Amino acid sequence: MSEERKFGTRRVSMCLSVRGALRDLGQRRGAKSYFTDDNGNSLTRLQAIDALHDDLAAGRETIPVSNECANPCPNAGKGCKGFDFGKGGGCPGYWLEPEETAAGAPP
Repeated sequence: MSEERKFGTRRVSMCLSVRGALRDLGQRRGAKSYFTDDNGNSLTRLQAIDALHDDLAAGRETIPVSNECANPCPNAGKGCKGFDFGKGGGCPGYWLEPEETAAGAPP
């Protein structure tokens, strides 16, 4: 499918700016955060800040929110180039075929 496609439905996964999340967590005063580790366990605010600093140290300015988004992408066969961890990066997404969007639409 061409990247120049002008109409249709494109599926993209959400991502998070690491620096933006650090700013947000730095302004909070409670111990709770909305972050979890790879096993789904909740992280405290300070644990989340440490994990985000680790991401920056590894060169990741942007991180995926979904477990389905990665590099290489499991949807590479549908045209996704894989998650871009750089500044301003994220999920490039892929185009859905009309029959895929019709199947998810209410009758």
